Amino acid sequence: MQSTSMVQKGIVKAGDGANAVTINGVNSTINAGKVAIDGAIGNITAGKVLVNGANGTVNNLTNRTWDPNNITNGQAATEDQLKSVDQKVTDNSKKGLNFQADSGELIHKDLGQTLDVVGGVSDKAKLSDNNIGVVSENGKLNVKLAKDFNRFEQRNNWSNNYQQRWLDNQQQTIRYSKWFQR
Repeated sequence: MQSTSMVQKGIVKAGDGANAVTINGVNSTINAGKVAIDGAIGNITAGKVLVNGANGTVNNLTNRTWDPNNITNGQAATEDQLKSVDQKVTDNSKKGLNFQADSGELIHKDLGQTLDVVGGVSDKAKLSDNNIGVVSENGKLNVKLAKDFNRFEQRNNWSNNYQQRWLDNQQQTIRYSKWFQR
């Protein structure tokens, strides 16, 4: 094959057939084999891929699936791949965490949700320090009461009876007893 060059009004063509290069100054295009540049609308076609300058998009990419074990460094992700990753993140956030109390009730919280831990008293002045501990045992966090309270209270009630809080050291629970004043 012999290569030829041709120049017409505003058009330069070099080569023949599928590999020919044509620069067209009349309609602002360049064609070189499987690459076409349309300067009038801003599109570039390279093989199957279209860079749409008017829309600001890249289309017809073939890397549409996501395999985290088989990636190509430096290769752009497609919307198909991002959708796949987004779905995995959404699915994992729904897995969240499960919490279970001694009563057996299960509380599920998705990632980002809040679990309220409440004790019934919100006035910090009525709370004491160092009376409850949390110990890790056999894969569980066990809440335990101190054997010796830092604070011991007596309160009068309406009938002049006393309620005294005390700790039963064997059972590790708080009991209430009434002592009657005589």
